[in-house]
Amino acid sequence: GRFTAKTWARYLDTGLIDSLTVVSRGVKLETMRDGLVKSGVPKVHFDPVYEVKGGIDYYLKAGLIKDRLRKHIKQVDVVIIRAPSAFGTYAYNICQQLNKPYITEVVGCTWDLT
Repeated sequence: GRFTAKTWARYLDTGLIDSLTVVSRGVKLETMRDGLVKSGVPKVHFDPVYEVKGGIDYYLKAGLIKDRLRKHIKQVDVVIIRAPSAFGTYAYNICQQLNKPYITEVVGCTWDLT
């Protein structure tokens, strides 16, 4: 991925979070590609949804995504939602249904909006 140990430290070094579970789309790689870094660090766990490649998959595989998110959201104290994203929208709706507290982290480049 593109998330380095420094990225995860923004969450883990607060003293408020014991561990993170990341649910996102993913790609299985045989070897590391240029521009990517090993993203795993202690206390960060991944459960990628490999079946989602992008585009229409977010809708065709919505049930799979929601099931995976619901499984993890039920087990945690609070959810960090990175938005805007399809996964984020699904996570928000599940948090509302389960009355689970969440934080929304808005990501993106404001310069790309113009």
